[in-house]
Amino acid sequence: MNITINKNAIQVKENSTLKVALAEAGINWQIGMAVAVNNEVVRKSMWDTFILKENDNIIIINAVCGG
Repeated sequence: MNITINKNAIQVKENSTLKVALAEAGINWQIGMAVAVNNEVVRKSMWDTFILKENDNIIIINAVCGG
């Protein structure tokens, strides 16, 4: 099945969870990271059970400290 992570197209197995897709894309969770699927934020506690669908668009945002 085809999905997009930060504008990069990747393929994952049918019924893959968000956690599996992120792992397959080589993305490891870190503090300050937020993930949205189709513009809806998905809490980290839901990544294990959030099932992706064909053409889902995932956006990963990392908070940056600065001043």
